[in-house]
Amino acid sequence: MKLKLIIIVLAWGCLSLAWAAKPASEQLKNFLEHTQSYQAQFQQQVIDDKGYVVEQSRGMMLLQRPNQFRWEYKQPYVQVITANGEKIFIYDPDLEQLTIKIQETNLQATPALLLSGKAEVLNQFTLEDMDSNRVRLKAIPPKQGEFQQIIFGFEQGKLVYMEMMDSLSQRSVFRFSNGVTNIAFKSEAFVIHPPKGTDVIESLR
Repeated sequence: MKLKLIIIVLAWGCLSLAWAAKPASEQLKNFLEHTQSYQAQFQQQVIDDKGYVVEQSRGMMLLQRPNQFRWEYKQPYVQVITANGEKIFIYDPDLEQLTIKIQETNLQATPALLLSGKAEVLNQFTLEDMDSNRVRLKAIPPKQGEFQQIIFGFEQGKLVYMEMMDSLSQRSVFRFSNGVTNIAFKSEAFVIHPPKGTDVIESLR
């Protein structure tokens, strides 16, 4: 019994060392190539250019390739953002409003497209390994008014951190926990059916 335990511990240690030996950029590519779906809880902080936390929230996110995701804020307010590969749905229960946008024209070179897309989407970015667990991405070319860089963090191949900085040096920091990979989601998870009386605004752009 002790021998089995030692073997398991050694095997886990070797696996951890294998992940640690991989640069963060390789862990990101591996995540994009081999993760067909991902579910995790998140905590988000918005930090201004002076380093002050101006907003905090938490919720759950689902990703499924190709190009499907659900970003559900639960505290301090409720908002649900989904994409089904064709359209983006943004639902604000407090406003009784659902906004629908074309996905292709609204998710170019964004973290949402990156995480739910294929590894080829990395061609839109330059990659720089910050250390063994963090990689910095910058869009090619930089886009005015959008984020200036994204940082992804991994632990043993699992996505645990994401940071985005916009053109005003404001940062949105996400910390992911309880991540589960490659589970099956129903297609309904990526479409919103609002209650009757909801104001629906659909944009063709």
